[in-house]
Amino acid sequence: MASAEGQLEGQLVDLGITPTKALLSEARDLFERLLSTEHELRTTTFHAFCQEILRRFPLEAEVLPSFELLESTAELEQAAWQALEQEATRDPSRPLALAIDTLLQVGGGAI
Repeated sequence: MASAEGQLEGQLVDLGITPTKALLSEARDLFERLLSTEHELRTTTFHAFCQEILRRFPLEAEVLPSFELLESTAELEQAAWQALEQEATRDPSRPLALAIDTLLQVGGGAI
């Protein structure tokens, strides 16, 4: 069974670091400080980190506190098209409805 000192040296070598007496001492000190800190160390993805910030500060970020991330932009695009269609068909004489009607006549497409 390898000693703790040998394991530490091996881990440093695996990282491409040449272990010296001073470096081993510094590594042990850092590890002890990590273990004794009142804040836990967490590793997350960039997206999870950003999501946590948004959840902590929804008012500042101007998002609903209950926001959900979409896994696919297709859902968002579909929701946007539906909102546009509802807005445009609410009153066919409004400028938005007239502009969309003109666009579809000229472009020959459909929503």
